[in-house]
Amino acid sequence: MKVGYRWYASQGIAPLSPFGYGLSYSSFDYRHLQITPSTTDGFRLTNTGRRTATETAQAYVALPAAADEPSERLVGWQQVTLAPGEFRTVEITLSAAGLADLHLLRYWDAATGKWRTRDGVYGISVGGSFDTRLRDTIRINHAG
Repeated sequence: MKVGYRWYASQGIAPLSPFGYGLSYSSFDYRHLQITPSTTDGFRLTNTGRRTATETAQAYVALPAAADEPSERLVGWQQVTLAPGEFRTVEITLSAAGLADLHLLRYWDAATGKWRTRDGVYGISVGGSFDTRLRDTIRINHAG
């Protein structure tokens, strides 16, 4: 359903105050994304500005095209405070049971009348406030 951030994303509109937005008076660099079935296993976040600041790092997932669902879904976030020039490896846990069991990946299948998670390739993106610069994919296959 195209509501909230999903509607803005589907229209190509950046809201004035997206999730995680704040006047931190700094900038951040994201690099080296590693994905496992249950976490964004780590990415390097660096404060490239001149002030100590907090960034809300966010993880989104895009369902396979066959699911016929709009835009990306927010699946996790973490606030990180860094001094100027400081960097940290950040992990965002997506689900203790793994991505295949994450309720945010489910969609309503009208043909079966059930919620389901479709097998396929899911796009994972990480960044801050509508600027998800790191991208990777993960394959979910319930058959093994």
